[in-house]
Amino acid sequence: MNAAVRRIAVVLCFCLAGAARAEPTLRQRVGPVSAIADARAVAVLNDWLYAVQASDLNRINPYSGESSLVGSGEFGETKSMFAVGGWLYTIETDGSLYRVSAGNGVWQRVGEQGGWADAVAGTAWQFDAEEARQFNAGRRATLAPGVQVPADETGVILTAHGDGRLFATTPSNGLWLQVGQADFANTRFMFVVRQYLYTVESDGNLYRVHPATGAWQQVGAAGAWKNTTAGAVFQDRIYTADDGGGLYETNPRTGERRAVADAGFEETAFMVAAADALYTIDLDGTLYRSEVIPATSSETMPSTAAAPVATASNGGSPSNSSSAAGYVLQTAPLRRIRAVYRGEYSIADVVPSRWVITTALAPKLPSQTGVTTGMTPQAKVVRESGDEGRLLLVSNVGSTEQEWPVTITYEATLWSRRLVRRSATDTAPQAALDDAERRRNLAAAHDLDYKAAVFQEWLDHNQLRRAEAEDEIEFGRRVFAVILAQYRTRERAGNIKGLPASEYCTWKKADCKVRAIVFAAAMRSAGIPARTLAGILATNRAPDESGAIDAHMRAEFFAAGVGWVPAEFNGALADPDDPLSHFGEDPGDLLVQHIGTHVLVPRPEGGTTVSFGLDRPAASVSAKGQGTIRYRVLSWEVTTLPLPAETVAEAATTLSEPAAAPTEVVGPRSTPQPRQPNITVSRNEIAVTPLGNDRYRLVVTYSSNEGAPKTAEFEGAKDEIRGRLESYAGLPEQALQSALRGLESAGSPRTMPSPQRRAPPAPSGAQLNRSAPTAPQATTSSANLNIKPLGDERFQLDVAYRDADDRGQSRSFRGMKDEIRRDLEAATDLPSGVRDDALRLLDQAGRPRLPPPRRAAPPTGRGKP
Repeated sequence: MNAAVRRIAVVLCFCLAGAARAEPTLRQRVGPVSAIADARAVAVLNDWLYAVQASDLNRINPYSGESSLVGSGEFGETKSMFAVGGWLYTIETDGSLYRVSAGNGVWQRVGEQGGWADAVAGTAWQFDAEEARQFNAGRRATLAPGVQVPADETGVILTAHGDGRLFATTPSNGLWLQVGQADFANTRFMFVVRQYLYTVESDGNLYRVHPATGAWQQVGAAGAWKNTTAGAVFQDRIYTADDGGGLYETNPRTGERRAVADAGFEETAFMVAAADALYTIDLDGTLYRSEVIPATSSETMPSTAAAPVATASNGGSPSNSSSAAGYVLQTAPLRRIRAVYRGEYSIADVVPSRWVITTALAPKLPSQTGVTTGMTPQAKVVRESGDEGRLLLVSNVGSTEQEWPVTITYEATLWSRRLVRRSATDTAPQAALDDAERRRNLAAAHDLDYKAAVFQEWLDHNQLRRAEAEDEIEFGRRVFAVILAQYRTRERAGNIKGLPASEYCTWKKADCKVRAIVFAAAMRSAGIPARTLAGILATNRAPDESGAIDAHMRAEFFAAGVGWVPAEFNGALADPDDPLSHFGEDPGDLLVQHIGTHVLVPRPEGGTTVSFGLDRPAASVSAKGQGTIRYRVLSWEVTTLPLPAETVAEAATTLSEPAAAPTEVVGPRSTPQPRQPNITVSRNEIAVTPLGNDRYRLVVTYSSNEGAPKTAEFEGAKDEIRGRLESYAGLPEQALQSALRGLESAGSPRTMPSPQRRAPPAPSGAQLNRSAPTAPQATTSSANLNIKPLGDERFQLDVAYRDADDRGQSRSFRGMKDEIRRDLEAATDLPSGVRDDALRLLDQAGRPRLPPPRRAAPPTGRGKP
């Protein structure tokens, strides 16, 4: 693809993402040279880069440049790509719009075929929390007065067309509505910043457009953006590259434009914002990361996120003190629990004279407050003799009993935590560590031996040296991504305990202990305080066949001005489509028993011995002769208690309403062309209109659960309409059945087409073309799906459906999520629509319900494939 074509393609592939701050260390290459060659379209979803290369769809890790295949051989006609609500959307060369799963590349056409054929520019408008709340409450969309969109819509796609019209498309169903007058024929680039649309025209002018009315006004110097070749939104600023090689930052409120770099960007084909930086892809396919600091301005944006403040740094040494104050931890008390642990020690062949039983005194932490620990037999509090100085409960009893039962009772209030962008309403944080705690959480330790040569080599191999002015959160996210890439599956690392990070970093499989230890060691190596938290998941369950319970370990690190940021890998591993969104997320499901490993526990005869963890109490015996100590877990019982009154508080979140429309409108920018919107509203509940050639238009008017009137329209053959009806989110069952009856009465009896799976690439090398007149693919179904947890991260998925011959079929799948996913993908007799619905249900199973992120955080993925 030549440079001109690529620079046209970039117009249609912007996705908004959050941003961070850093010194302008520009043009750092990520991954191999030309790794993203032949790129046709690029988008960002949940901080991952997605690129259509030739006819393939690939996902790229923005930290390492590592690429993985998502869809093969079916994207050769893609012209542009967007990300909305956890899905990718592509516009093909014939103008059709497709919804694409970011997990497996399965696609489905939405909307009328060829409806976007003349699109010349476009962007995704991802709704913020207030906009989503309004839509979920059934209120009318501000962007299209009088027209409803589905209640679960999380954004729209805005496109400018060659005849000057601007359209807003609801991506879940492909319905569109014209916005404003036909003034957009000369639009080349489109950006959304703070609920406004900004366009760059072919004459180089920048305009601010109200997305509800289409009213516009020019901002900035006339013609200043004439040589623009690519652009993206980053930290509420518009960044653009021009053909002279410069990189420019624009304050969209004022139009003020400043040069960030004078050269180096002349070959830029694509620019996007992801993972707290600007990313550019050159014409040869090489990926670059550019870290910039948005300029401050006295002009006030209608902001929900405060601009971060940069501080000096010395390049990642232990004294690095760069601030992460652009972030805040959202916390919420989830529940207060009482957890009772019962076990039993025994010794054979000898008669003991003394038993010493030791457990940890559960600490007070940001994730757990109001903590108490009690043990039977009676114990006293003892401070550990080592450098850590942890508090222990020690029972030292003279006894000749050969069996010794132990009961430990905990009470604690567990809190969820999530890292989000700081908003204008968040007060300035005061989080800081005292010198002693900082030194303790920076020191090399038995397990965190980051100074070892092997571990240092591992850091170099993975490019995990902290960059100058790279704050704690930016570096922590990079480490998190590398560990996810190295340890791809959740596997038990064996019963080997007590190994250091220098050993674990060479492994290719890992459990929670391995990931937490390697992560904490990498953070300490960069001068960032970090620690591991060991405990038991707060779920009421009996021991498994091996006598084990849900012992778990996670890590956390300290970010100045923010606090202890969690690094919990379980959520990321359970969410392959959106793993990085779980960075900084603690679901509040762990009762932490102690910090770190290698606990020094006392012995009867004096001195200490090392216990690598106290998820089960440690025991030692004084006896004549040699005997074998055995232990078995009897139970782990968790009950929920009322939350203490002092911890019950609702988080008050104030988000700004959409700003008023611009009042200064200069005049038409192109000749208006008449066109009627393709949304019709019927006063009747169901309206079916024949269109000829066995095609129909079906309009459904119904009431939402809140009583608000809503309208949905479907057009096509009866089978196409039926499939879309059954998969339409938010349509009440009564309205669905009425619509199906109305559709049936309009023509022949119902005949469902055979579900189809994506065909493999042709062996001759011919590309599959989604613009060709092939049978539509089913990505949704009318299957009856049910999933239930079996404990120990295992599930049972039951699937009931009707096959191509209209016969009832049912299947059951059991195991861990990865096992069920493999079984589903290997079930070739399972219809593709049923399989895709089952995979989506599987991905959502067991996901913690956490407070929603702030507007500037990555999308939450509602409707995620």
